[in-house]
Amino acid sequence: MPEIVKDSSSLEAAIAPFIDAANTKNWKHALNILYLNGAVLEIPEGTGIPCLTSQNGLAEGVEESIDLLVGRSQTKLLPIAIDFIRPLILKLSKVTRGEPAENAESSEIPAIDLAKMITNLMPEFERLQETTPKLFLRGAFSISDLIAAGLFKTLAEMRTSQTSCGIKEAEYERMIDALSRLDVIQPILQVSICPKCANYMLTVSACPPSNTKCPKCGENWTTQTIYMFKGQLSKIKAENQDLPLFISSYLKQKTSFSTIFGEIRIYPNAHIEIQTTTNKETVEIDVYIPDFKIGIECKTQTDPTTPMTTDRLGGMTGDIVNKHIKKYVKTGIENIFIVTNLPQAQAQKLETALKASIEDQRIALKALQVIPGNIETLLQFMDKLANKITKRTSKLLTTEESKTEEAEEIGEPS
Repeated sequence: MPEIVKDSSSLEAAIAPFIDAANTKNWKHALNILYLNGAVLEIPEGTGIPCLTSQNGLAEGVEESIDLLVGRSQTKLLPIAIDFIRPLILKLSKVTRGEPAENAESSEIPAIDLAKMITNLMPEFERLQETTPKLFLRGAFSISDLIAAGLFKTLAEMRTSQTSCGIKEAEYERMIDALSRLDVIQPILQVSICPKCANYMLTVSACPPSNTKCPKCGENWTTQTIYMFKGQLSKIKAENQDLPLFISSYLKQKTSFSTIFGEIRIYPNAHIEIQTTTNKETVEIDVYIPDFKIGIECKTQTDPTTPMTTDRLGGMTGDIVNKHIKKYVKTGIENIFIVTNLPQAQAQKLETALKASIEDQRIALKALQVIPGNIETLLQFMDKLANKITKRTSKLLTTEESKTEEAEEIGEPS
């Protein structure tokens, strides 16, 4: 029998708020976060830090204010930079060339005495040390103009990227609001820009202000707020473990009544070790239910709305069959379910292609199903699966008890 080397059951506690939302009528929209690939949420890309960006207010007119802020900062920063470096450059020129050129009889450059040069420059360094704070204060507002404008544009672009991955803007904002109220994310930075007077506010805080109007002119301004996941959820989301953990936690809860008959083993992100003809091989299964020979594979595309062309369908089919289905079958799994973030029509095309592929390759499976990226559909699928597991568990245990009683009556060992 395959050996379970490790799994992620210990992380299921971090998913508890999602289970709470799944058991409500009005909070299920928070679960759309499960369908967003962690790589899409990274700021910046490749850091492994997933974030969400919320926008309050209209974006119209903000671009002009950003343009003014950038232009204003460049105008103010250039003289400050010149004031900072000009004395040092002049002093350095005198030190390295000796006397000023107008007093020199020869254009020949003498050898540089490094120790003497540093000694001569020390007074200038000391002067800069004294004037730097003043220069910084002169440029502080100009630098913040540039930072606020740059951050606003970056966050707006990130939000556009995230809302183009299969979730509408209104639903995206509802999801962030619900996640915040579920206490799984928290704000860390906020930038607001007024489209009328170009006033702005840059706040780094876990409790940023909730102003909707510019305090300078009273116009409704536009605010971008960046949120980070709390605790273990940040790493879980970055590694796309949240969907498997949610499925395993949900199934455990729905089948918990069956534990009075016996434990139902459900493992999220399970690593299974099997013995092949030549050596041992480790197979990763997103959700493993060994007693029922069930394996659930979670596939969240970075852009699920991309048209399902023939090439894309062929690539996805080959990837799933070769990297997952064939390996699942090696562990004795006979029922495979693919949970995706694909729309219904694309999920159906993928299921048809997968069934055709395993038939051509003579891969024996009792069940193969692709579940599309819709929370209600996923919950309905898991409810049915949990119900079947519960009924079968009860039936099997009742049958075993009857066999035991019959064996005892005829004197056979139980």
